[in-house]
Amino acid sequence: MRRAVLLNTLKSHALLAVAAFIAVTLLVLVLESLGHFGGGARTALLSVWAASAIAALGLGVVWPILKFTLFAPTDQKLAGQYAERIPGIRDRVLNALQLLDKVDNAERDGVSPELILAAGRGVAEELVPIAPAALPDRARLKQHARYALFSSVAAVALLVVFGRPLMSAAERVMNPSQDYSPSPEFVLHVAPGDVELVRGDSLQVIVTATGTLPKELTITRKEKGRTADAPLTVEGNENGQYTVTWTGLATSFEYWAYSGAVTSAKYTATIQELPAVRYLSLTLTPPAYTELQPLTLEENVGDISAVVGTQAKLVISATKTLQSAAIEFFDITGENLTTPRETLALTLEGSKATGQFTVTKSGTYQIKLRDGEGRENRDEISYRINARPDEAPVISLVEPANDLEIAADIKIPLVADAADDYGFSKMTLRYYRTSPWDQPWDVPDDSYERMALDYRLTEPGRCVVETVFDLTPLQLLPEDQVLMFVEVWDNDRISGPKRAKSDVRVLRFPSMAEIFEQQEQVEEKRTITLEELLEESQDLREEVEKAVEEYKSNPEMSYERKQEIAQLMEKQEQMSQVLEQVSQAIEKQQIANEMRSLYSPEVMEKMQQIQELVEEVITPEMREAMRKLSEAMQQPSPEEMRKALENFQKMQEQFNLALDQTLNMLKQMQAEKKLDELSRRLDELSKQQEQLNNELDQDKKNADQNAQQQDKLSQEMKKIEQEMKELAEQMKKDQLQGEQKMEELNKEMQQEQLSQQMQQNEQQMKMGQKQSAKKQGKQMQRKMQEMAQQMQDLRQQMQSNQDMETMMEMEKARDKMLDLSMRQEQLWQESQETDPNSPHMNELAEEQENLKQAMKRVQEDMQELAKKSMAVTPKLMAAMEETLNQMQKACNATQERDSRTASHYRKQALAALNETLKQQNSACKQCQSQCNKPNSNSNCNKAGGMCQKQGQINQQTSSMMTNPGTMSQGQAAAMQRLAGEQEALAKSAGELAAEASASKQTVGRLDGMKEEMEKVAADLRSGKITPETIERQNKIESKLLDFQRANREREFSPQRKSSTGIDMVRASPRELPKKPGEDQLREDLLRALDAKYTPDYEDLIRKYFDALSKWQ
Repeated sequence: MRRAVLLNTLKSHALLAVAAFIAVTLLVLVLESLGHFGGGARTALLSVWAASAIAALGLGVVWPILKFTLFAPTDQKLAGQYAERIPGIRDRVLNALQLLDKVDNAERDGVSPELILAAGRGVAEELVPIAPAALPDRARLKQHARYALFSSVAAVALLVVFGRPLMSAAERVMNPSQDYSPSPEFVLHVAPGDVELVRGDSLQVIVTATGTLPKELTITRKEKGRTADAPLTVEGNENGQYTVTWTGLATSFEYWAYSGAVTSAKYTATIQELPAVRYLSLTLTPPAYTELQPLTLEENVGDISAVVGTQAKLVISATKTLQSAAIEFFDITGENLTTPRETLALTLEGSKATGQFTVTKSGTYQIKLRDGEGRENRDEISYRINARPDEAPVISLVEPANDLEIAADIKIPLVADAADDYGFSKMTLRYYRTSPWDQPWDVPDDSYERMALDYRLTEPGRCVVETVFDLTPLQLLPEDQVLMFVEVWDNDRISGPKRAKSDVRVLRFPSMAEIFEQQEQVEEKRTITLEELLEESQDLREEVEKAVEEYKSNPEMSYERKQEIAQLMEKQEQMSQVLEQVSQAIEKQQIANEMRSLYSPEVMEKMQQIQELVEEVITPEMREAMRKLSEAMQQPSPEEMRKALENFQKMQEQFNLALDQTLNMLKQMQAEKKLDELSRRLDELSKQQEQLNNELDQDKKNADQNAQQQDKLSQEMKKIEQEMKELAEQMKKDQLQGEQKMEELNKEMQQEQLSQQMQQNEQQMKMGQKQSAKKQGKQMQRKMQEMAQQMQDLRQQMQSNQDMETMMEMEKARDKMLDLSMRQEQLWQESQETDPNSPHMNELAEEQENLKQAMKRVQEDMQELAKKSMAVTPKLMAAMEETLNQMQKACNATQERDSRTASHYRKQALAALNETLKQQNSACKQCQSQCNKPNSNSNCNKAGGMCQKQGQINQQTSSMMTNPGTMSQGQAAAMQRLAGEQEALAKSAGELAAEASASKQTVGRLDGMKEEMEKVAADLRSGKITPETIERQNKIESKLLDFQRANREREFSPQRKSSTGIDMVRASPRELPKKPGEDQLREDLLRALDAKYTPDYEDLIRKYFDALSKWQ
């Protein structure tokens, strides 16, 4: 039975092992057939298959045998397991087996062994008919047989259907190390393959697929020590290329591509570490002249912005030890911008490097590094260099702000403002004098004269110069120009000082003709304005008189009447404003005239008086009257309104009279101003002729230029001749003093025909006859000087005659008022003693009326005189008007037989008359001082006569020089006569020099003249006339002309201008007595008698002062 059980178990396990082994084999073959695994997978499959085979052998064969051999069950256990299948004997078999187990110990246990054995034999006999092979259970065997059959059938079926793939799979599994890869549909090629990169580089991977192109594939990488990065799936282009780019690479890595089962080879990207700048420091030291402090830039800031010449110190620290380091400089403009224009090697110390360079131009620079392995840095940072140039300074000419017309000896203020970024080294004034025929704009700057200027710093980088440019040394002539500008240099010590210049200013010395023409235009406009103003004032006076009469007849103030009066005041205010503008214009013109010395001091003084007269026209009394009238219109008092209207009427009449006087004085001055003008223009023309004569000697210009200048002088001379003729006609028409003398001067000028002589001289110059032209030029020059002097004499004579006539008229009026004062005093005293009801009151009234009429006539005479002289002031006329008003009030009171009021007004009239007489006496003294002025032209006249005489001697001497060795007896006598005349002139020259020195005049032009004349006289006496003699004579004549001109110009100098007194702040004396004392009256009487009046007037003055002494 044990054998049957073993065989049954062995068969069952064997069938199960076969079924399992066939199943595992089929599974392995199917998986490989489907997967086409690689060597590793196939090795695993082979391992699984081998393990299954071993397991099948062990479980199917080895284990059953071991189970019934080494691990065999006991008979009882085995019999019991199978006895359960025989229900009838199962229990007996089990019992017999249990007893048999105890047979060896039966005796000990008290049991008979024979019985036990007998029982066993009995059971065994029952089992004899049962076959042992039928006892094992065959159900499991059959089941396992079915498994084995099913597996075999499946294996056969698969082999029949998929025999080749399965056999191939079996072959591949049995040979795992052999490559059985199938030919892929496409092949992947990865570029660039193995590569070396630098930290931070980018890598572009291009995968090219050949064959059947996949729609997409995956590219991935794996850094060392890390898992693979996230794969990137990319789509290919039409060329079968798949691209991916990795940037900012820092570590080495492997990369490959795959799609499905197709995988590319793996490649390595090795990341190298290149040298780089880890730390950078820059220190900038500007040039010393800039006075800027050194500057250290922030860490790792390499851009430079500094002034040219700055020293830049560079310190860097690299990431590696360096083999070399350098700075490469590049241009930012030009043709080649990639090649360094300069390379500077740095000093090395391990991984540090230092260097220094000078900032000279803008551009860029890079730092080039090389480590010990020869690797160089790449993608160097390009630092910018902004080389700020030391900018050129800028300068502006503040004063003069524009081109100017100047006088010859003027000093003009010069103000210039300059700016620079770092400072200045010097500043100069450049000027160039040009003549009318020059081309000033073609003159280079080097031809300008230089004058150093002292400047002061107002703040860092700014300076100003404030000085005066004296034009006197230039000795400018009319129509000359001075071109000027200011230049400045900065303090650049690197590139050299840079220069800047201001705008060019043109200072032109206009001719007298131009200046006086402008003056005439201005004065003509002013005269028209004053004439129009006078007409308006006269119309306004009529309107005011009409308003006063209407108010007296009807004192009611309606709204319309108030408006009419307000309009009258508004008109008066407008006229006052216009007159103020005229006064300001006259004042400005006076300043300009004084600067240019256009007119003589006497004429300037008159113009000043006219300007003051215009100012006095707008009196405070006028404004006060207008204010009171405005206030009166707001009050209901008719009396106040009447007084305000009458006061306004009186002030308006004074305004009208003063305006009329101003206009008349302006017109009367035209002749005097014209004489001054013609005299100045002739002097100017004489200077220009003298300059032209000197240029003929020096031969500075060619003949055409000299002739051109002479023609210009001829044209100016024609204008002067024509204007002299017109002046003579106008003076004759106006019956002015000096008209006869002016007519004589005009005839002399017309006879001389200087303009025609100049035209002849012009022709001589063109023909090259310089000596003849020079000789004639000197004659014309002398004649022009004579005519200029005669005009000045005429003007002074006119002034003197006018002053004398004014003084006589003023004294005549004073004497009349003195008589009226005595009569008014007598009338006042008589009125105090007369009874109001006395018939004598009529006589007193008649006498008062006579006095008023007499005073009225004196006023009319003074009004006529006011049109001719400035001695009659508005204050004097106002005092006369006040006297007449008081006399009129006295007449009115007398007619009303109000003796007390009449006496009061007679006393007021006397006081007003005495005040008028006081002002009249002061005006008379002023006229006397004008008449007693000495003639300042005496020396000038003497010099003119001497000059004329010297010219005659020179002409005669020149005529005798033609053949001095063969002179006749008559010529020798004439030579001795000339010597005598020259000696006489030498004596006169000494006396003239002494007089000029005594009068503190400039005598420089007369120094040595007497000695020069004596030398000429000695040559004449000896008969030895040489060219030096002629030259000495010409110099003597020129000195006399210069002296004469200088004295005449001195007459026009503003330094001779008289000026009014100024208020001095000091302690005032004690108050004067209200009535004069005896001592004061005695002094006044003595001063009056010292004036040298006629005996009749002296007797009248004594009587007047006697009456004053009794009055106190």
